[in-house]
Amino acid sequence: MPVLSEYARMRLCGVTNSKRRDEILLGDAVRAALFVDAGLENCEIALRDGGKPYPVGHENVSFNISHSENLAVGALVTDSGEIGADIEMLRAYQSCRDRITRIASRAFTSGEQRLLDSSENKARTFYEIWTKKEAYLKFTGQGITVPLASVDTEKMPPMCVFRTFTVADSMKNDYILTFCISPSCEKSEFVLKFI
Repeated sequence: MPVLSEYARMRLCGVTNSKRRDEILLGDAVRAALFVDAGLENCEIALRDGGKPYPVGHENVSFNISHSENLAVGALVTDSGEIGADIEMLRAYQSCRDRITRIASRAFTSGEQRLLDSSENKARTFYEIWTKKEAYLKFTGQGITVPLASVDTEKMPPMCVFRTFTVADSMKNDYILTFCISPSCEKSEFVLKFI
């Protein structure tokens, strides 16, 4: 089992919620496996000015971790670009209609809301838009510190591109996974790790 990073120890300080604690531990395990695969296993983690973590001594490396329910993903790119990732379990629309409606009314732009309203698969459309928003904010290093409605996934700046996938865990649950990457990294190799 990998040794807990100092960065994870710092993030665990004061955490009393067991779900949040487990998320931090799982994220650190994914990060450790990702770093081993990329040959960075002995790197410490520091924070850039915006708060985004990076491996010390490897400022050209960008990595990101995301988790939802039973699946965690880590992504790393080494071409002096940036990467943000978000993964969310795809739930049946009928079971989460009220939640989707409530969140979309606060977090979606009018264009995104129209796209959701006209979609034949509202749950998939909702999670595709949501993961794009989160991946973009992780790409920029902002995290969810800005109003989500200020991020318009239909009008993104040319500094980033999205790649969205459907993946499944071992229990056959589907997830929506979105990467937001620098255009310079679009044809680069990524290091991905799923746990």
